[in-house]
Amino acid sequence: NTSPPSSAKKLKDKLSAFASPSLNTSKNNDSIDSTNDEEPIDASAFSHISYPFLQASAIRDKNGRKPDHPDYDSTTLYIPESFLSQQTPAQRQWWDLKMNHYDKVLFFKMGKFYELFHMDAVLAVERCGLIYMKSKAYAHCGFPEAGYERYSEVLVNLGYRVVRIEQTETPADMEARVQKMHRPTKFDKVVRREICQVESIGTSGEKDSYLTAFTASKSIDNELGIEVGLCYVD
Repeated sequence: NTSPPSSAKKLKDKLSAFASPSLNTSKNNDSIDSTNDEEPIDASAFSHISYPFLQASAIRDKNGRKPDHPDYDSTTLYIPESFLSQQTPAQRQWWDLKMNHYDKVLFFKMGKFYELFHMDAVLAVERCGLIYMKSKAYAHCGFPEAGYERYSEVLVNLGYRVVRIEQTETPADMEARVQKMHRPTKFDKVVRREICQVESIGTSGEKDSYLTAFTASKSIDNELGIEVGLCYVD
């Protein structure tokens, strides 16, 4: 008699369909493997590569400041409204979140899956061994929600920050919300999604740690002064 597979084995089998077959060569028995055929995809052909606002010479923070500006905020990204208005409701949500978290990797919940798009998808394929969704003009990959800890841990250990975005209303809740609106747009007719967790190397792990947050800005009262904010957590 053979014993039933462990929960880890079940999870491995469940995630294997979303992982690159190249992981079969891994010497780590805990790595995800797959027997799926994998066709080479030219990542340079993905649509985000050609977006004008993502070109090195055009990068701005969400307030329109260039990287050489003293107040440039590298954690945000300027995205023109003309581009946002042409997106699907879900993609509009994703870009709105990316605008404010340009320096992080977005795990975007859609149903029972976490999905990654554009530059985040390329990173997940290269670093986590996921495979691209087929028949897409833009970079797109994903995995079942049960794999969140597995893939977020990979990226966090590599120094990336991961944003966990959940659906915070049901389709029925969305319908009820829209019915109360006077003139809902197509962007209102999508389930609400919100950031529920941000993981980094400093906030993950089981060991005791100390967290410090530091911020500084120009003083309102003193033109030459700087106001500093500091938060320390044991």
